[in-house]
Amino acid sequence: FAHRLTSATFSPDGKWLAIGSLDRSATLWDVKSGRKLAVQQHLDGVQALAFSRDGKRLKVGDSSGTLRNYYIVPPNKDDPNAQLILRSLEDAWGAHPTRLWSVVAASREQILYSAGKDGMVRRWRPDREQQVQRVIPSNYSDRFMDLEFSPDDGSLKVLREMTGPAVLDAATLKPQQAFRSHFDRWRALCTLEGRDEV
Repeated sequence: FAHRLTSATFSPDGKWLAIGSLDRSATLWDVKSGRKLAVQQHLDGVQALAFSRDGKRLKVGDSSGTLRNYYIVPPNKDDPNAQLILRSLEDAWGAHPTRLWSVVAASREQILYSAGKDGMVRRWRPDREQQVQRVIPSNYSDRFMDLEFSPDDGSLKVLREMTGPAVLDAATLKPQQAFRSHFDRWRALCTLEGRDEV
């Protein structure tokens, strides 16, 4: 890769890997063969990626704060390549006024959250994703950097830049648990599967 990679995520079934880069591309790879399936160029560097839980869509957030909801047309016997398609104008919208850090999708009710450099976390309406349903207020000295759902979608794990990880109720956004940490400048959040660790 000629430019710095900013994000990577596997599809729920583990067959595909999506990679975002500062060269403004979102690339879809076949994990088993290592073959490039699709590349979609953007106007700004790609910052965040998330598959829908059914693996049929790829959410892409970029440096301008724009969020795109691509439908994935998988390879078939007539075309060995995949396609990333915006089906309507409503599949792309300004989610944040500046850089988008993270996007995460739940399996139930098509819930979607995004976090941006503006410090805000936004929850988007499942019926029309451009409409904000709920917002976690901004804190510019301790911005939200990353997001992740629990396997049952009951909790939303958030990562703040200075104070680190915390767990919120996904429905009410009320705090459930906070973690003590002596580090600062946090950037990414990962939960270890099968272990109660973040």
